[in-house]
Amino acid sequence: MNIIGIGYNTVHERDFEIKRPGGYGDYLLLVMKTPSFHVLEDRKQIYPAHCAVLYDQTTPQDYGAAEDTYVDDWIHFSMEPEELLWWEGNHIRFNTIIRMTDSDIISMLIRQMSLEYYSADPSKESTLRLYMQLLSNKIMDLSERDESGMQRSLYDQLVQLRSDIYNRPAVSRTVEQTAAELSISASYLQHMYKKLFTVTLMNDVIHSRIENSKKLLTGTDFTVQKIAECCGYEYDVYFMRQFKKETGMTPGEYRRTELSGK
Repeated sequence: MNIIGIGYNTVHERDFEIKRPGGYGDYLLLVMKTPSFHVLEDRKQIYPAHCAVLYDQTTPQDYGAAEDTYVDDWIHFSMEPEELLWWEGNHIRFNTIIRMTDSDIISMLIRQMSLEYYSADPSKESTLRLYMQLLSNKIMDLSERDESGMQRSLYDQLVQLRSDIYNRPAVSRTVEQTAAELSISASYLQHMYKKLFTVTLMNDVIHSRIENSKKLLTGTDFTVQKIAECCGYEYDVYFMRQFKKETGMTPGEYRRTELSGK
């Protein structure tokens, strides 16, 4: 991918409108931070803030401000045929409005790309390619999530929940308690968590605790009992039983094996 131009947090007046009947000639990613109108397939429609669209090379572009001011992030770029095949193979939708409750992730990436694009860094081209790949992955993620019917707010809550599980493995959790905190049913939580992460919530809790215990076993001189407490186990016997079930070794065996380098 080759970036031709990039803009972050660009502000336009209320009469702003772009008309390109033959397209731009290259690809255009727009992230609309304020309400905007777009004419797609000869239909003009108003869209709320926090939407995005990826225009291909030849599709007519007709869009602009829907309120007093219009603010967007944008990237004009080209792609090699094999890169286009990757996007299409991963069901990236061109010329279609992608609705997002919050565009901060995409906008943050574009801001960093803009700084890199206008820098004098000799390695900026390779850095920008990596950023663009990350950006395309995020767009793919948003597109797939939209198709799945999962609400953005729930998606964000589940991602935050999983991050919390791995960053705070000692916290006591149950499906019922967690579902109540998210204001959804326990069965729906289990279904959506497994659908999104391909693992059950409680298996993720166990995995996070075992992974944390491995770090403590090899990085500290804590006793097994102390490590069990640090990982959220009330009884070290239960911790040892679960550790062996997950790893095939007792905590002591794991520590000796790892520290001996065998």
